[in-house]
Amino acid sequence: MSEQQADVNSDENTLNADGGGPPAEVSELYTMFRREEERKRSRYREYVQRDEYLTDLHQAFASFYEKDAEPLAPGDIVQWKTFMRNRPYPAYLSPAIVMELAPSTPPANDLDDDVEDVIIGYLDGDQDLRLVRTDARRLTLWED
Repeated sequence: MSEQQADVNSDENTLNADGGGPPAEVSELYTMFRREEERKRSRYREYVQRDEYLTDLHQAFASFYEKDAEPLAPGDIVQWKTFMRNRPYPAYLSPAIVMELAPSTPPANDLDDDVEDVIIGYLDGDQDLRLVRTDARRLTLWED
């Protein structure tokens, strides 16, 4: 038996030591995760049926590829463009600050085309500075 196979068997034995399955907390967490995913899928299915979906989709396209957008620089105060937030923070219409322009990172997978070429900062609820890498095409200068 290979060392890797022994590790897998050991992990399985640990999980099954209490009677044959994952702890109840893990099952509960998994169930909550599945419900949240289904809620998101349901909201998506409802949204694509609405009359304004195509208009919103065209607006998102135009915003993402906006030709006259000013280049960002460290110290600029920015916000998400409409339809462009792909992270939970900062919130829509909330300011963040450009910390640095970063070398573009390759997409994490084939479905992710964001280049993550800018690092923005925001203060969280504990007043701690948090940094987020994102695609500069998703941001615009903040409007008071």
